[in-house]
Amino acid sequence: FQRLHHPFAKIILNQIRLYSPAFACLLLFLLLQLTAIPSASASASSSSSAASPTSSATADWPSTSKSSRLSCDQLRPGQYLCSEPDINPATQQAVNCSKEGFAPVLCELADNLTCIGDFLCPTSLSGASQFPNRCFQSTTACRWTNGKQFHVAVLLSVFTGFLGLDRFYLGYPAIGLAKLFTFGGYGFLHLLDVILISLQIVRPADQSHYVSPHYGPLVTRIPASNDTLFTATAEGEQAASVDQRAELRKRFLRALEAAEGRPMTLRFHGCRRPPLQADEFLAADINFTALCVRGLAAPLGKVDKALIRTGDLVSMATLGDTCDKQ
Repeated sequence: FQRLHHPFAKIILNQIRLYSPAFACLLLFLLLQLTAIPSASASASSSSSAASPTSSATADWPSTSKSSRLSCDQLRPGQYLCSEPDINPATQQAVNCSKEGFAPVLCELADNLTCIGDFLCPTSLSGASQFPNRCFQSTTACRWTNGKQFHVAVLLSVFTGFLGLDRFYLGYPAIGLAKLFTFGGYGFLHLLDVILISLQIVRPADQSHYVSPHYGPLVTRIPASNDTLFTATAEGEQAASVDQRAELRKRFLRALEAAEGRPMTLRFHGCRRPPLQADEFLAADINFTALCVRGLAAPLGKVDKALIRTGDLVSMATLGDTCDKQ
């Protein structure tokens, strides 16, 4: 630039000399902020798991006695069924979604179950019972939004990021001014913000989520928990997957305990039979010795609200048989 005599080149040279220290300090601040994101997300996930009604609770099976009844938030998965929340078209999230990330839902207890704070359901949520069961109010996780559109933020970051308009839109005026006077941090901050906003690492300044289609693709971080595990395939490869069988196992066991009124255990058999037709299973009553569901066999009496998903059903065993002897 020193060899150029064009006035614009001299202006750019003066801008670089003037804002280089400020840009270095800003870059250091951004790096410190990025290192603080994992700790903040970990604390938020721990607090949400503590507030969730489906968190694990080591408690005995609740009976109908008033002296031994448990609170409704101590119930285990499979002992209740919650309805899907209504979606607000403006926010694309559940209605009455709070800033803490929870929305109210109505949950129905399984047959012969009660808890502290329940009430008579207006209608049966599952449709499996002839008479309404007991219900209780619970919460489900949601993404609190405050009007910031995801596609608008991405477009501003790609096409006007060198002017800092994306940061102004998200509520970061200081960073927006720094990008404006340094032409997007000499291009580096422009490219960095395109990546961070596209991956939804940088969110609005009020810590709300972007407004995006509720049933559309979302960038979701899956932490390690009891719902995720590594399973070894037949070829010896390992892949992360959701343990759907664990949820079915709990659901079968709780339904059987509700019907029998005493603790029950599960038995396992190898299930290598082809799957039954869905209509054939739905037309029959649940009155078999065992049900094989992807390698899981659960002894069941005639339980109307077992809520068994036919897509996971492999084979059924009649009286005196096992899953291998159909």
